[in-house]
Amino acid sequence: MSGKRTMEPFLWTLFSAGGVVAALLLPIHLLLFFFAFPLGWLTPPTYERLVGLVQMRVWGIPIVKLWLILMCTLPLFHAAHRFRYTLYDG
Repeated sequence: MSGKRTMEPFLWTLFSAGGVVAALLLPIHLLLFFFAFPLGWLTPPTYERLVGLVQMRVWGIPIVKLWLILMCTLPLFHAAHRFRYTLYDG
């Protein structure tokens, strides 16, 4: 054994986290913003409130930016891995 460490466990963690986000959290956001708010089931947040969260005008929330980055990048990483795996083994 050479004792050489690989990035494989970290990459598998990103892959599985992307799958969890794509399967559990993204549908919740889609349900809220495409059905619940437009159909009047819930009171939608105002445009100023949403922009304020992203621009950190509302009591400065950097976690919102991190949440949005993770909601975008993790499912894309998951999809890219599946696409590469399909091309490589398909």
